[in-house]
Amino acid sequence: MDSPESLVGGRYRLKELLGQGGSAVVHAALDTQLGRRVAIKRLTAAAREEEARRFTREATVLAAIRHPSLLDVYDAGHDGGRPFMVARLLEGRSLAERLEDSSLEPELALAWSLSVLGALAVAHRRGVLHRDVKPSNIFLELGCDRIERPVLIDFGIAKRVESEQTTQSGVTWGTPAYMAPEVLRHEPA
Repeated sequence: MDSPESLVGGRYRLKELLGQGGSAVVHAALDTQLGRRVAIKRLTAAAREEEARRFTREATVLAAIRHPSLLDVYDAGHDGGRPFMVARLLEGRSLAERLEDSSLEPELALAWSLSVLGALAVAHRRGVLHRDVKPSNIFLELGCDRIERPVLIDFGIAKRVESEQTTQSGVTWGTPAYMAPEVLRHEPA
């Protein structure tokens, strides 16, 4: 278990826990070389080999594409045999959390949708399919101007279109309520 103040990768001092999933934890951290706060996502010690491959692919995919509505990855590596990824620290809440509080005005919903679609278009031009776009994977970053802006996160099950098969045959990855019909039919996305 990671403890606060642990040093990861020789330079990232872990701070507060931000979230925890089935195979990874996310902490706020301090980059001791640059003196800035960052987010560090790290696989748990119990993660399986396939999860480690997906994690490494996520870091590589995100580092290769740029858009204001995509997460910036600063660094990646291994520490204590566990892969980690360092990214811009986002402050705010997920779209899912926002929707629990209130509905969206149509103009705002359209603006946020267009921003996320722009990020997806950039990813698609680079041959990357996110495969799990849903409200909990859209983070609303609160800017210094107090305006929320969407950032598409969690490329953990993303797939490169031109790559070899990256998932088990017959296994459907993602959240069915948000999946394209062709994916549910096991057809090319």
